[in-house]
Amino acid sequence: MNIIFALLITIITVILNAPTRAAAQTQAIDIASMYEIEDQDASDGDILMYSPEGKLVRANVAYSPKMFGILQDKPLVIYNSGVENTKPVVRSGTAQVNVTNGGGEIKTGDYITTSSNPGKGQKSTISGYALGIALTDSSESEEKIPVAMRIEYVELTNTRSVLNLLNAFNIAAFQGASDPEKGSQLVKYTASGLIVLISLVVSLIIFGRSILKSIDALGRNPLAKTTIQLSILLTAGMILVIMVLSIGVAFVILKL
Repeated sequence: MNIIFALLITIITVILNAPTRAAAQTQAIDIASMYEIEDQDASDGDILMYSPEGKLVRANVAYSPKMFGILQDKPLVIYNSGVENTKPVVRSGTAQVNVTNGGGEIKTGDYITTSSNPGKGQKSTISGYALGIALTDSSESEEKIPVAMRIEYVELTNTRSVLNLLNAFNIAAFQGASDPEKGSQLVKYTASGLIVLISLVVSLIIFGRSILKSIDALGRNPLAKTTIQLSILLTAGMILVIMVLSIGVAFVILKL
């Protein structure tokens, strides 16, 4: 019965708002449930996320995969669980969201994601988790815009540029700074990757030079063919040992 009642209210609200397009764009059409929010500074329109301790707080990490919903003081319908010290949180439908132009000017149809500004949303410019789609343009005078909510991972078409890859690395670094465990993992993976990459480059350089010198020596002294071939094999074996050792060191770092 509660679901039927909520659907009837939603249909009536949509019909009443249909004649005025502006009203339809600004009226939040949402159904909220009550949740306990740890962050006492969270206000209407703030984006919420789960903290490492499993508490609902204002999202303060760009493209956070732990975004949960929007705090709405006056949603259309509230499912009240009867638990004290809880506030209404919207996870679907259309909600009024606090935004910032830190990621660029927001246009209708842009994906909205979390930002480093606590509780504020921003324009998505690279692939990552998004809150939903902006239904109006943002302006300097407006701190809230209606967003059609759908929390999911979004693959954007312009994510292959070098600039956006650098942005993605910066986001990962910021997440590491806000979450010590993630920061430690980021350092481990970075160090391991650099060790393997450096050893590969050095091995290729050594092997390439050895081949060139061997070919030159073979042309000058064909009688030393066996010795030259043995030298090439020894160089290849040394390179193989270097690669195995570097992979082993990288594996040990990841296990620390």
